[in-house]
Amino acid sequence: MRLSIRTKFLLLVGLLMFTVFGTITIYLIQNSTKSLRKDLLDESKAFASLATQPIGNTFAIYKDSGTIKIDQQVDQFIELNNSITNVTVVDINGKTAYSLSAKDIPQITADEASAFEPIFRNNINGALETIVYPYFEASGAHRLSIVFSVSDDEIKRVVRQDAISLVYFGIAALFATLALTYLLIDRLIIRPVRQVSEQAGVISAGNLEQQIIVHGEDEIASLGQSVNKMAESLKTNIAQLKEVDKVKTEFMMITSHNLRTPLSIIKGYLDNMSLVMNDADKLTTSLNRMGASVQRLEIFAEDILTISRFELGNTDLHTDTIKLDEFIGRIVGEFYSTAQLKDLKFESDIQNGDKELQISAPYIRSAIWNLLDNASKFTKQGGTVSLKAKREADTAVITVSDNGIGISAIELPKLFTKFHRGTSTLVYDFEGTGIGLYSSKMMVEKHGGTVTVSSEEGKGSTFTIILPLSKTDVIG
Repeated sequence: MRLSIRTKFLLLVGLLMFTVFGTITIYLIQNSTKSLRKDLLDESKAFASLATQPIGNTFAIYKDSGTIKIDQQVDQFIELNNSITNVTVVDINGKTAYSLSAKDIPQITADEASAFEPIFRNNINGALETIVYPYFEASGAHRLSIVFSVSDDEIKRVVRQDAISLVYFGIAALFATLALTYLLIDRLIIRPVRQVSEQAGVISAGNLEQQIIVHGEDEIASLGQSVNKMAESLKTNIAQLKEVDKVKTEFMMITSHNLRTPLSIIKGYLDNMSLVMNDADKLTTSLNRMGASVQRLEIFAEDILTISRFELGNTDLHTDTIKLDEFIGRIVGEFYSTAQLKDLKFESDIQNGDKELQISAPYIRSAIWNLLDNASKFTKQGGTVSLKAKREADTAVITVSDNGIGISAIELPKLFTKFHRGTSTLVYDFEGTGIGLYSSKMMVEKHGGTVTVSSEEGKGSTFTIILPLSKTDVIG
């Protein structure tokens, strides 16, 4: 059987109340019984002390003339104390000489009967049962003892009545507590939980704009806040997934375009190759343009592979020792023809180039090539692109500058984000994949270096790579 939270809580409260009330009731009854028994003992002692001498005197006077006078005297005393059920006179050997009731004659030993001090005997339940009080004659002789039979029936009656009263009170208190608990649970727990559940159901149905109204700072309020945060997180994740899906779609389109354009150029020159075979200048131009297209394809493919390796953690850098001027000189020679094809002025400057670098040459070459390719792409014909390198302290500083269209301040923070294409790319219809700068940053940082950019829209950009010279600074 499935129980609701309210029912479980009420059962728990009821069980707790029953346990507490039962414990309190037992404690009160035990204390009451103990107190009543003490009172009975005190009263019986006082009664026996007062009644022993008169009863003994009456017995001594009338023992030979019958028991009527003795019975009358004893009855008068018993009426004063309802707990005394019988009075018996025994000699010092414990033999019964007189008893008010023939049915309730206690068995008294000689030691008890001959004792000079009162003896109080309890039953198996610890209640006072018998008082043996010594009787002394006027001469001081001790020949008799008066035995008082004590009953605790009155105590039992009082305790039973108190127990019944406590049970009635406990039942009333239990129902009152359960009723109050029911109302409090419904108001403080069930209703808020139901509201959270209903609103969470709306959220789970897809309405992420739904917000749970939170009151207070308790656990239920915390639950509501957690559900609200979860909904916000889901909204963010869904938005991110949509953005990723959009970026993937754009990337596929960009990739198709970046593959198709160089291939179309190569195919066009190959188709017309027979027409320029006899013209050395045209043949050289065709071969240079095909070479540039192949180089673009190579850079693009290398960027894709590099990003995949780095993100999967499958990259293990194998560093080479190479002089700064030799390394940069090769890149200058490679880029010179590209600058000529685009009618750009290309400047280079290497200072303190005899210092050795410990780098993975293909990766750093690819990073610098990406920066040069970007510079040539966003610089108009007749513009200037420069590549400079120098040693500063224990680092190699490599800068790629241009006087092209520049980058807006809004675009700068997102420049090295994967698949990000700036507004300049879109407005001026420049080709770009959005992975070149991201790839360059990853490759440089893998070497323990940094890439920074400074730019002013309409005046050009400067990218700066800083690499550590020491082998211990290289991240493998």
